[in-house]
Amino acid sequence: LLRDANESKGFGSLRNVVVVAHSMGGLVALSGLDQLCVDGVPSYLKGFVSFNAPYGGVEAMKAGQTKAPVLVPSWRDVIPDSPFLEGLYAARARRGFPLYLYFGYKTGDSSDGTITLQSQLESRVHLSADKSFGFNATHEEILNSDAVRTHFYRLLASLE
Repeated sequence: LLRDANESKGFGSLRNVVVVAHSMGGLVALSGLDQLCVDGVPSYLKGFVSFNAPYGGVEAMKAGQTKAPVLVPSWRDVIPDSPFLEGLYAARARRGFPLYLYFGYKTGDSSDGTITLQSQLESRVHLSADKSFGFNATHEEILNSDAVRTHFYRLLASLE
């Protein structure tokens, strides 16, 4: 979509694009950006920000693989160590755009109530990020928190 929009005569050229995604959207968006940047990072791409993405996969999907009457293809992709996730880890070597991770936890839990901290902070993604930011918030609360929003707006301003 970004490539097509940038090359479209009716749309005009893109500038200062920051891709932002939540949860599974973080996996989808990062995979798409990796494909977009195979031959180099476009000058308009200023960064990628994800919130509570399950970079390490979702353990519960392993059970779905054997017990569900029908396995949704996207579920297969989020099984820990899936070929899709392994592809994300391998692509990090060629990423040339800033990567920022927001992760949530709820005090006393090692998750945001939906995605475990272990998955949100998968080391091959977390340690290659420019910066990671943790907030005491659930999977949904992180999107509605004034503190997170203020921090996020400051981050966006720094990427312009």
